[in-house]
Amino acid sequence: MLLKAEDGSKSYVPNQRYQRLFLQSCTITLAICLLCYTYVHLDNYNNHFYNNFTRWNVREVIVNTFGLNKSVAASQTSRERKLVLLWTPYFSEKDWLPSTHDLHCPIQECDVTSNRSLLPKSSAVILHWRNIDSDDLPRFITDDSNEIGTPLVALFNKEAPPNTPVDSLTGINQKIHLTITYRKDSDVYAPYGRIEKRTKAFTMPEFKPDRKSVCWLVSHCQTQSKREEYVEILKQYIDVEVFGKCGNHICPYEKPLDCYFWLAKQCKFYLSFENSICKDYATEKLYYALMTDMIPIVMGGDDYAKYLPPHSFINVANFSSPKNLAKYLHEVSRTQSSYLSYFKWKEKYESTFVPYWWLCDLCHTLHQTETKTSMPHPDFSSWWFGESNCAFVE
Repeated sequence: MLLKAEDGSKSYVPNQRYQRLFLQSCTITLAICLLCYTYVHLDNYNNHFYNNFTRWNVREVIVNTFGLNKSVAASQTSRERKLVLLWTPYFSEKDWLPSTHDLHCPIQECDVTSNRSLLPKSSAVILHWRNIDSDDLPRFITDDSNEIGTPLVALFNKEAPPNTPVDSLTGINQKIHLTITYRKDSDVYAPYGRIEKRTKAFTMPEFKPDRKSVCWLVSHCQTQSKREEYVEILKQYIDVEVFGKCGNHICPYEKPLDCYFWLAKQCKFYLSFENSICKDYATEKLYYALMTDMIPIVMGGDDYAKYLPPHSFINVANFSSPKNLAKYLHEVSRTQSSYLSYFKWKEKYESTFVPYWWLCDLCHTLHQTETKTSMPHPDFSSWWFGESNCAFVE
């Protein structure tokens, strides 16, 4: 808009509408910058995901989008590196834990080693329960002294209480600082798998009525949960094909996950039956089945409905008898719409198997200031055996 000044010259005065638009644009831009700065420099990382189907890594998205990797890297270099010592093997595997870099952890300033000579430099010592040898433990654990500066003792375990030897805790029951287990109330939560937001397009499986009804891959034939007895009764009302050491059929693949995908080509349902009915105990049997085109039938002590997508599984606890379960399975497998309705959840979510993701949480924990002065659990044995709420089936 041109106006004549007092000296006769013409000057430009912006229209009020454009002025408002300019101010609004500046305000929005400033707000976005503040939001980006907050997410990039905030390391408030929560390690318990079990109440959510997925978690959005907004910080990572913003960093990649706005090219702020350099500033993030600069802030991380100031973080002190922590050393995690694997004192025991994981069954027969010595260097069994991957690096934080391989896991793409949000905090990667943690190194993993099995070199015992680095014990004095270690922030944490990990003991795998099934490999604990009471005659082969660090001296600071077996001694009664609680010296300042000694590493934190972390106990890693993926087995249920009926399959964990209590004798291994002799002398260390009150020396454990951090618990790393499948229990959701552990210091470091170590689930067998997770449910995450789907990253790739999902194709609904083809409905094939001629596929086998129920399949089961099992090598532990006599269990505390008595699952084998339940299956014997179930066989009276529906066809159940048993693969592995406890059955008449063999999977041609060595890797368990390959067997699950192989079974999915010929089976409608899969028995994800746990060997123990204990609090939070849900193993790869569940997550592998959820990764395939089979409907998992679960038996266990976990609260499945609390963290699994609705209509993604069938729980034996909802049926009064194996006969009633078989009746329902016949109904579901009879029509395409009923059967495929159990895969609808996969349009938004997917099952993943990340056995060592807990290392990211452990690394985050070790970088917390209060962790350095944390005290050992007063009675680990009571927490593990007394609060696991295992059901012992007669």
